[in-house]
Amino acid sequence: MSLGEGAITLDELVAQDHQNLALVFGTEGEGLRPETDQALDARVTIPMMNGVDSLNVAASSAVAFYATR
Repeated sequence: MSLGEGAITLDELVAQDHQNLALVFGTEGEGLRPETDQALDARVTIPMMNGVDSLNVAASSAVAFYATR
């Protein structure tokens, strides 16, 4: 999950057909290492309502794992 430029939404990721899928989560403070970020096929963001800045790693991973089950 990423706030990086060009990120697609979690709904867009789920709509794609995936034979294999690996979800990569960075630390809450630093995010992903640059070399890890460069190796990604896609960056995904979880849309949130106004007033919610971000989710912690545990919450965002739970949402992503449920959505991609």
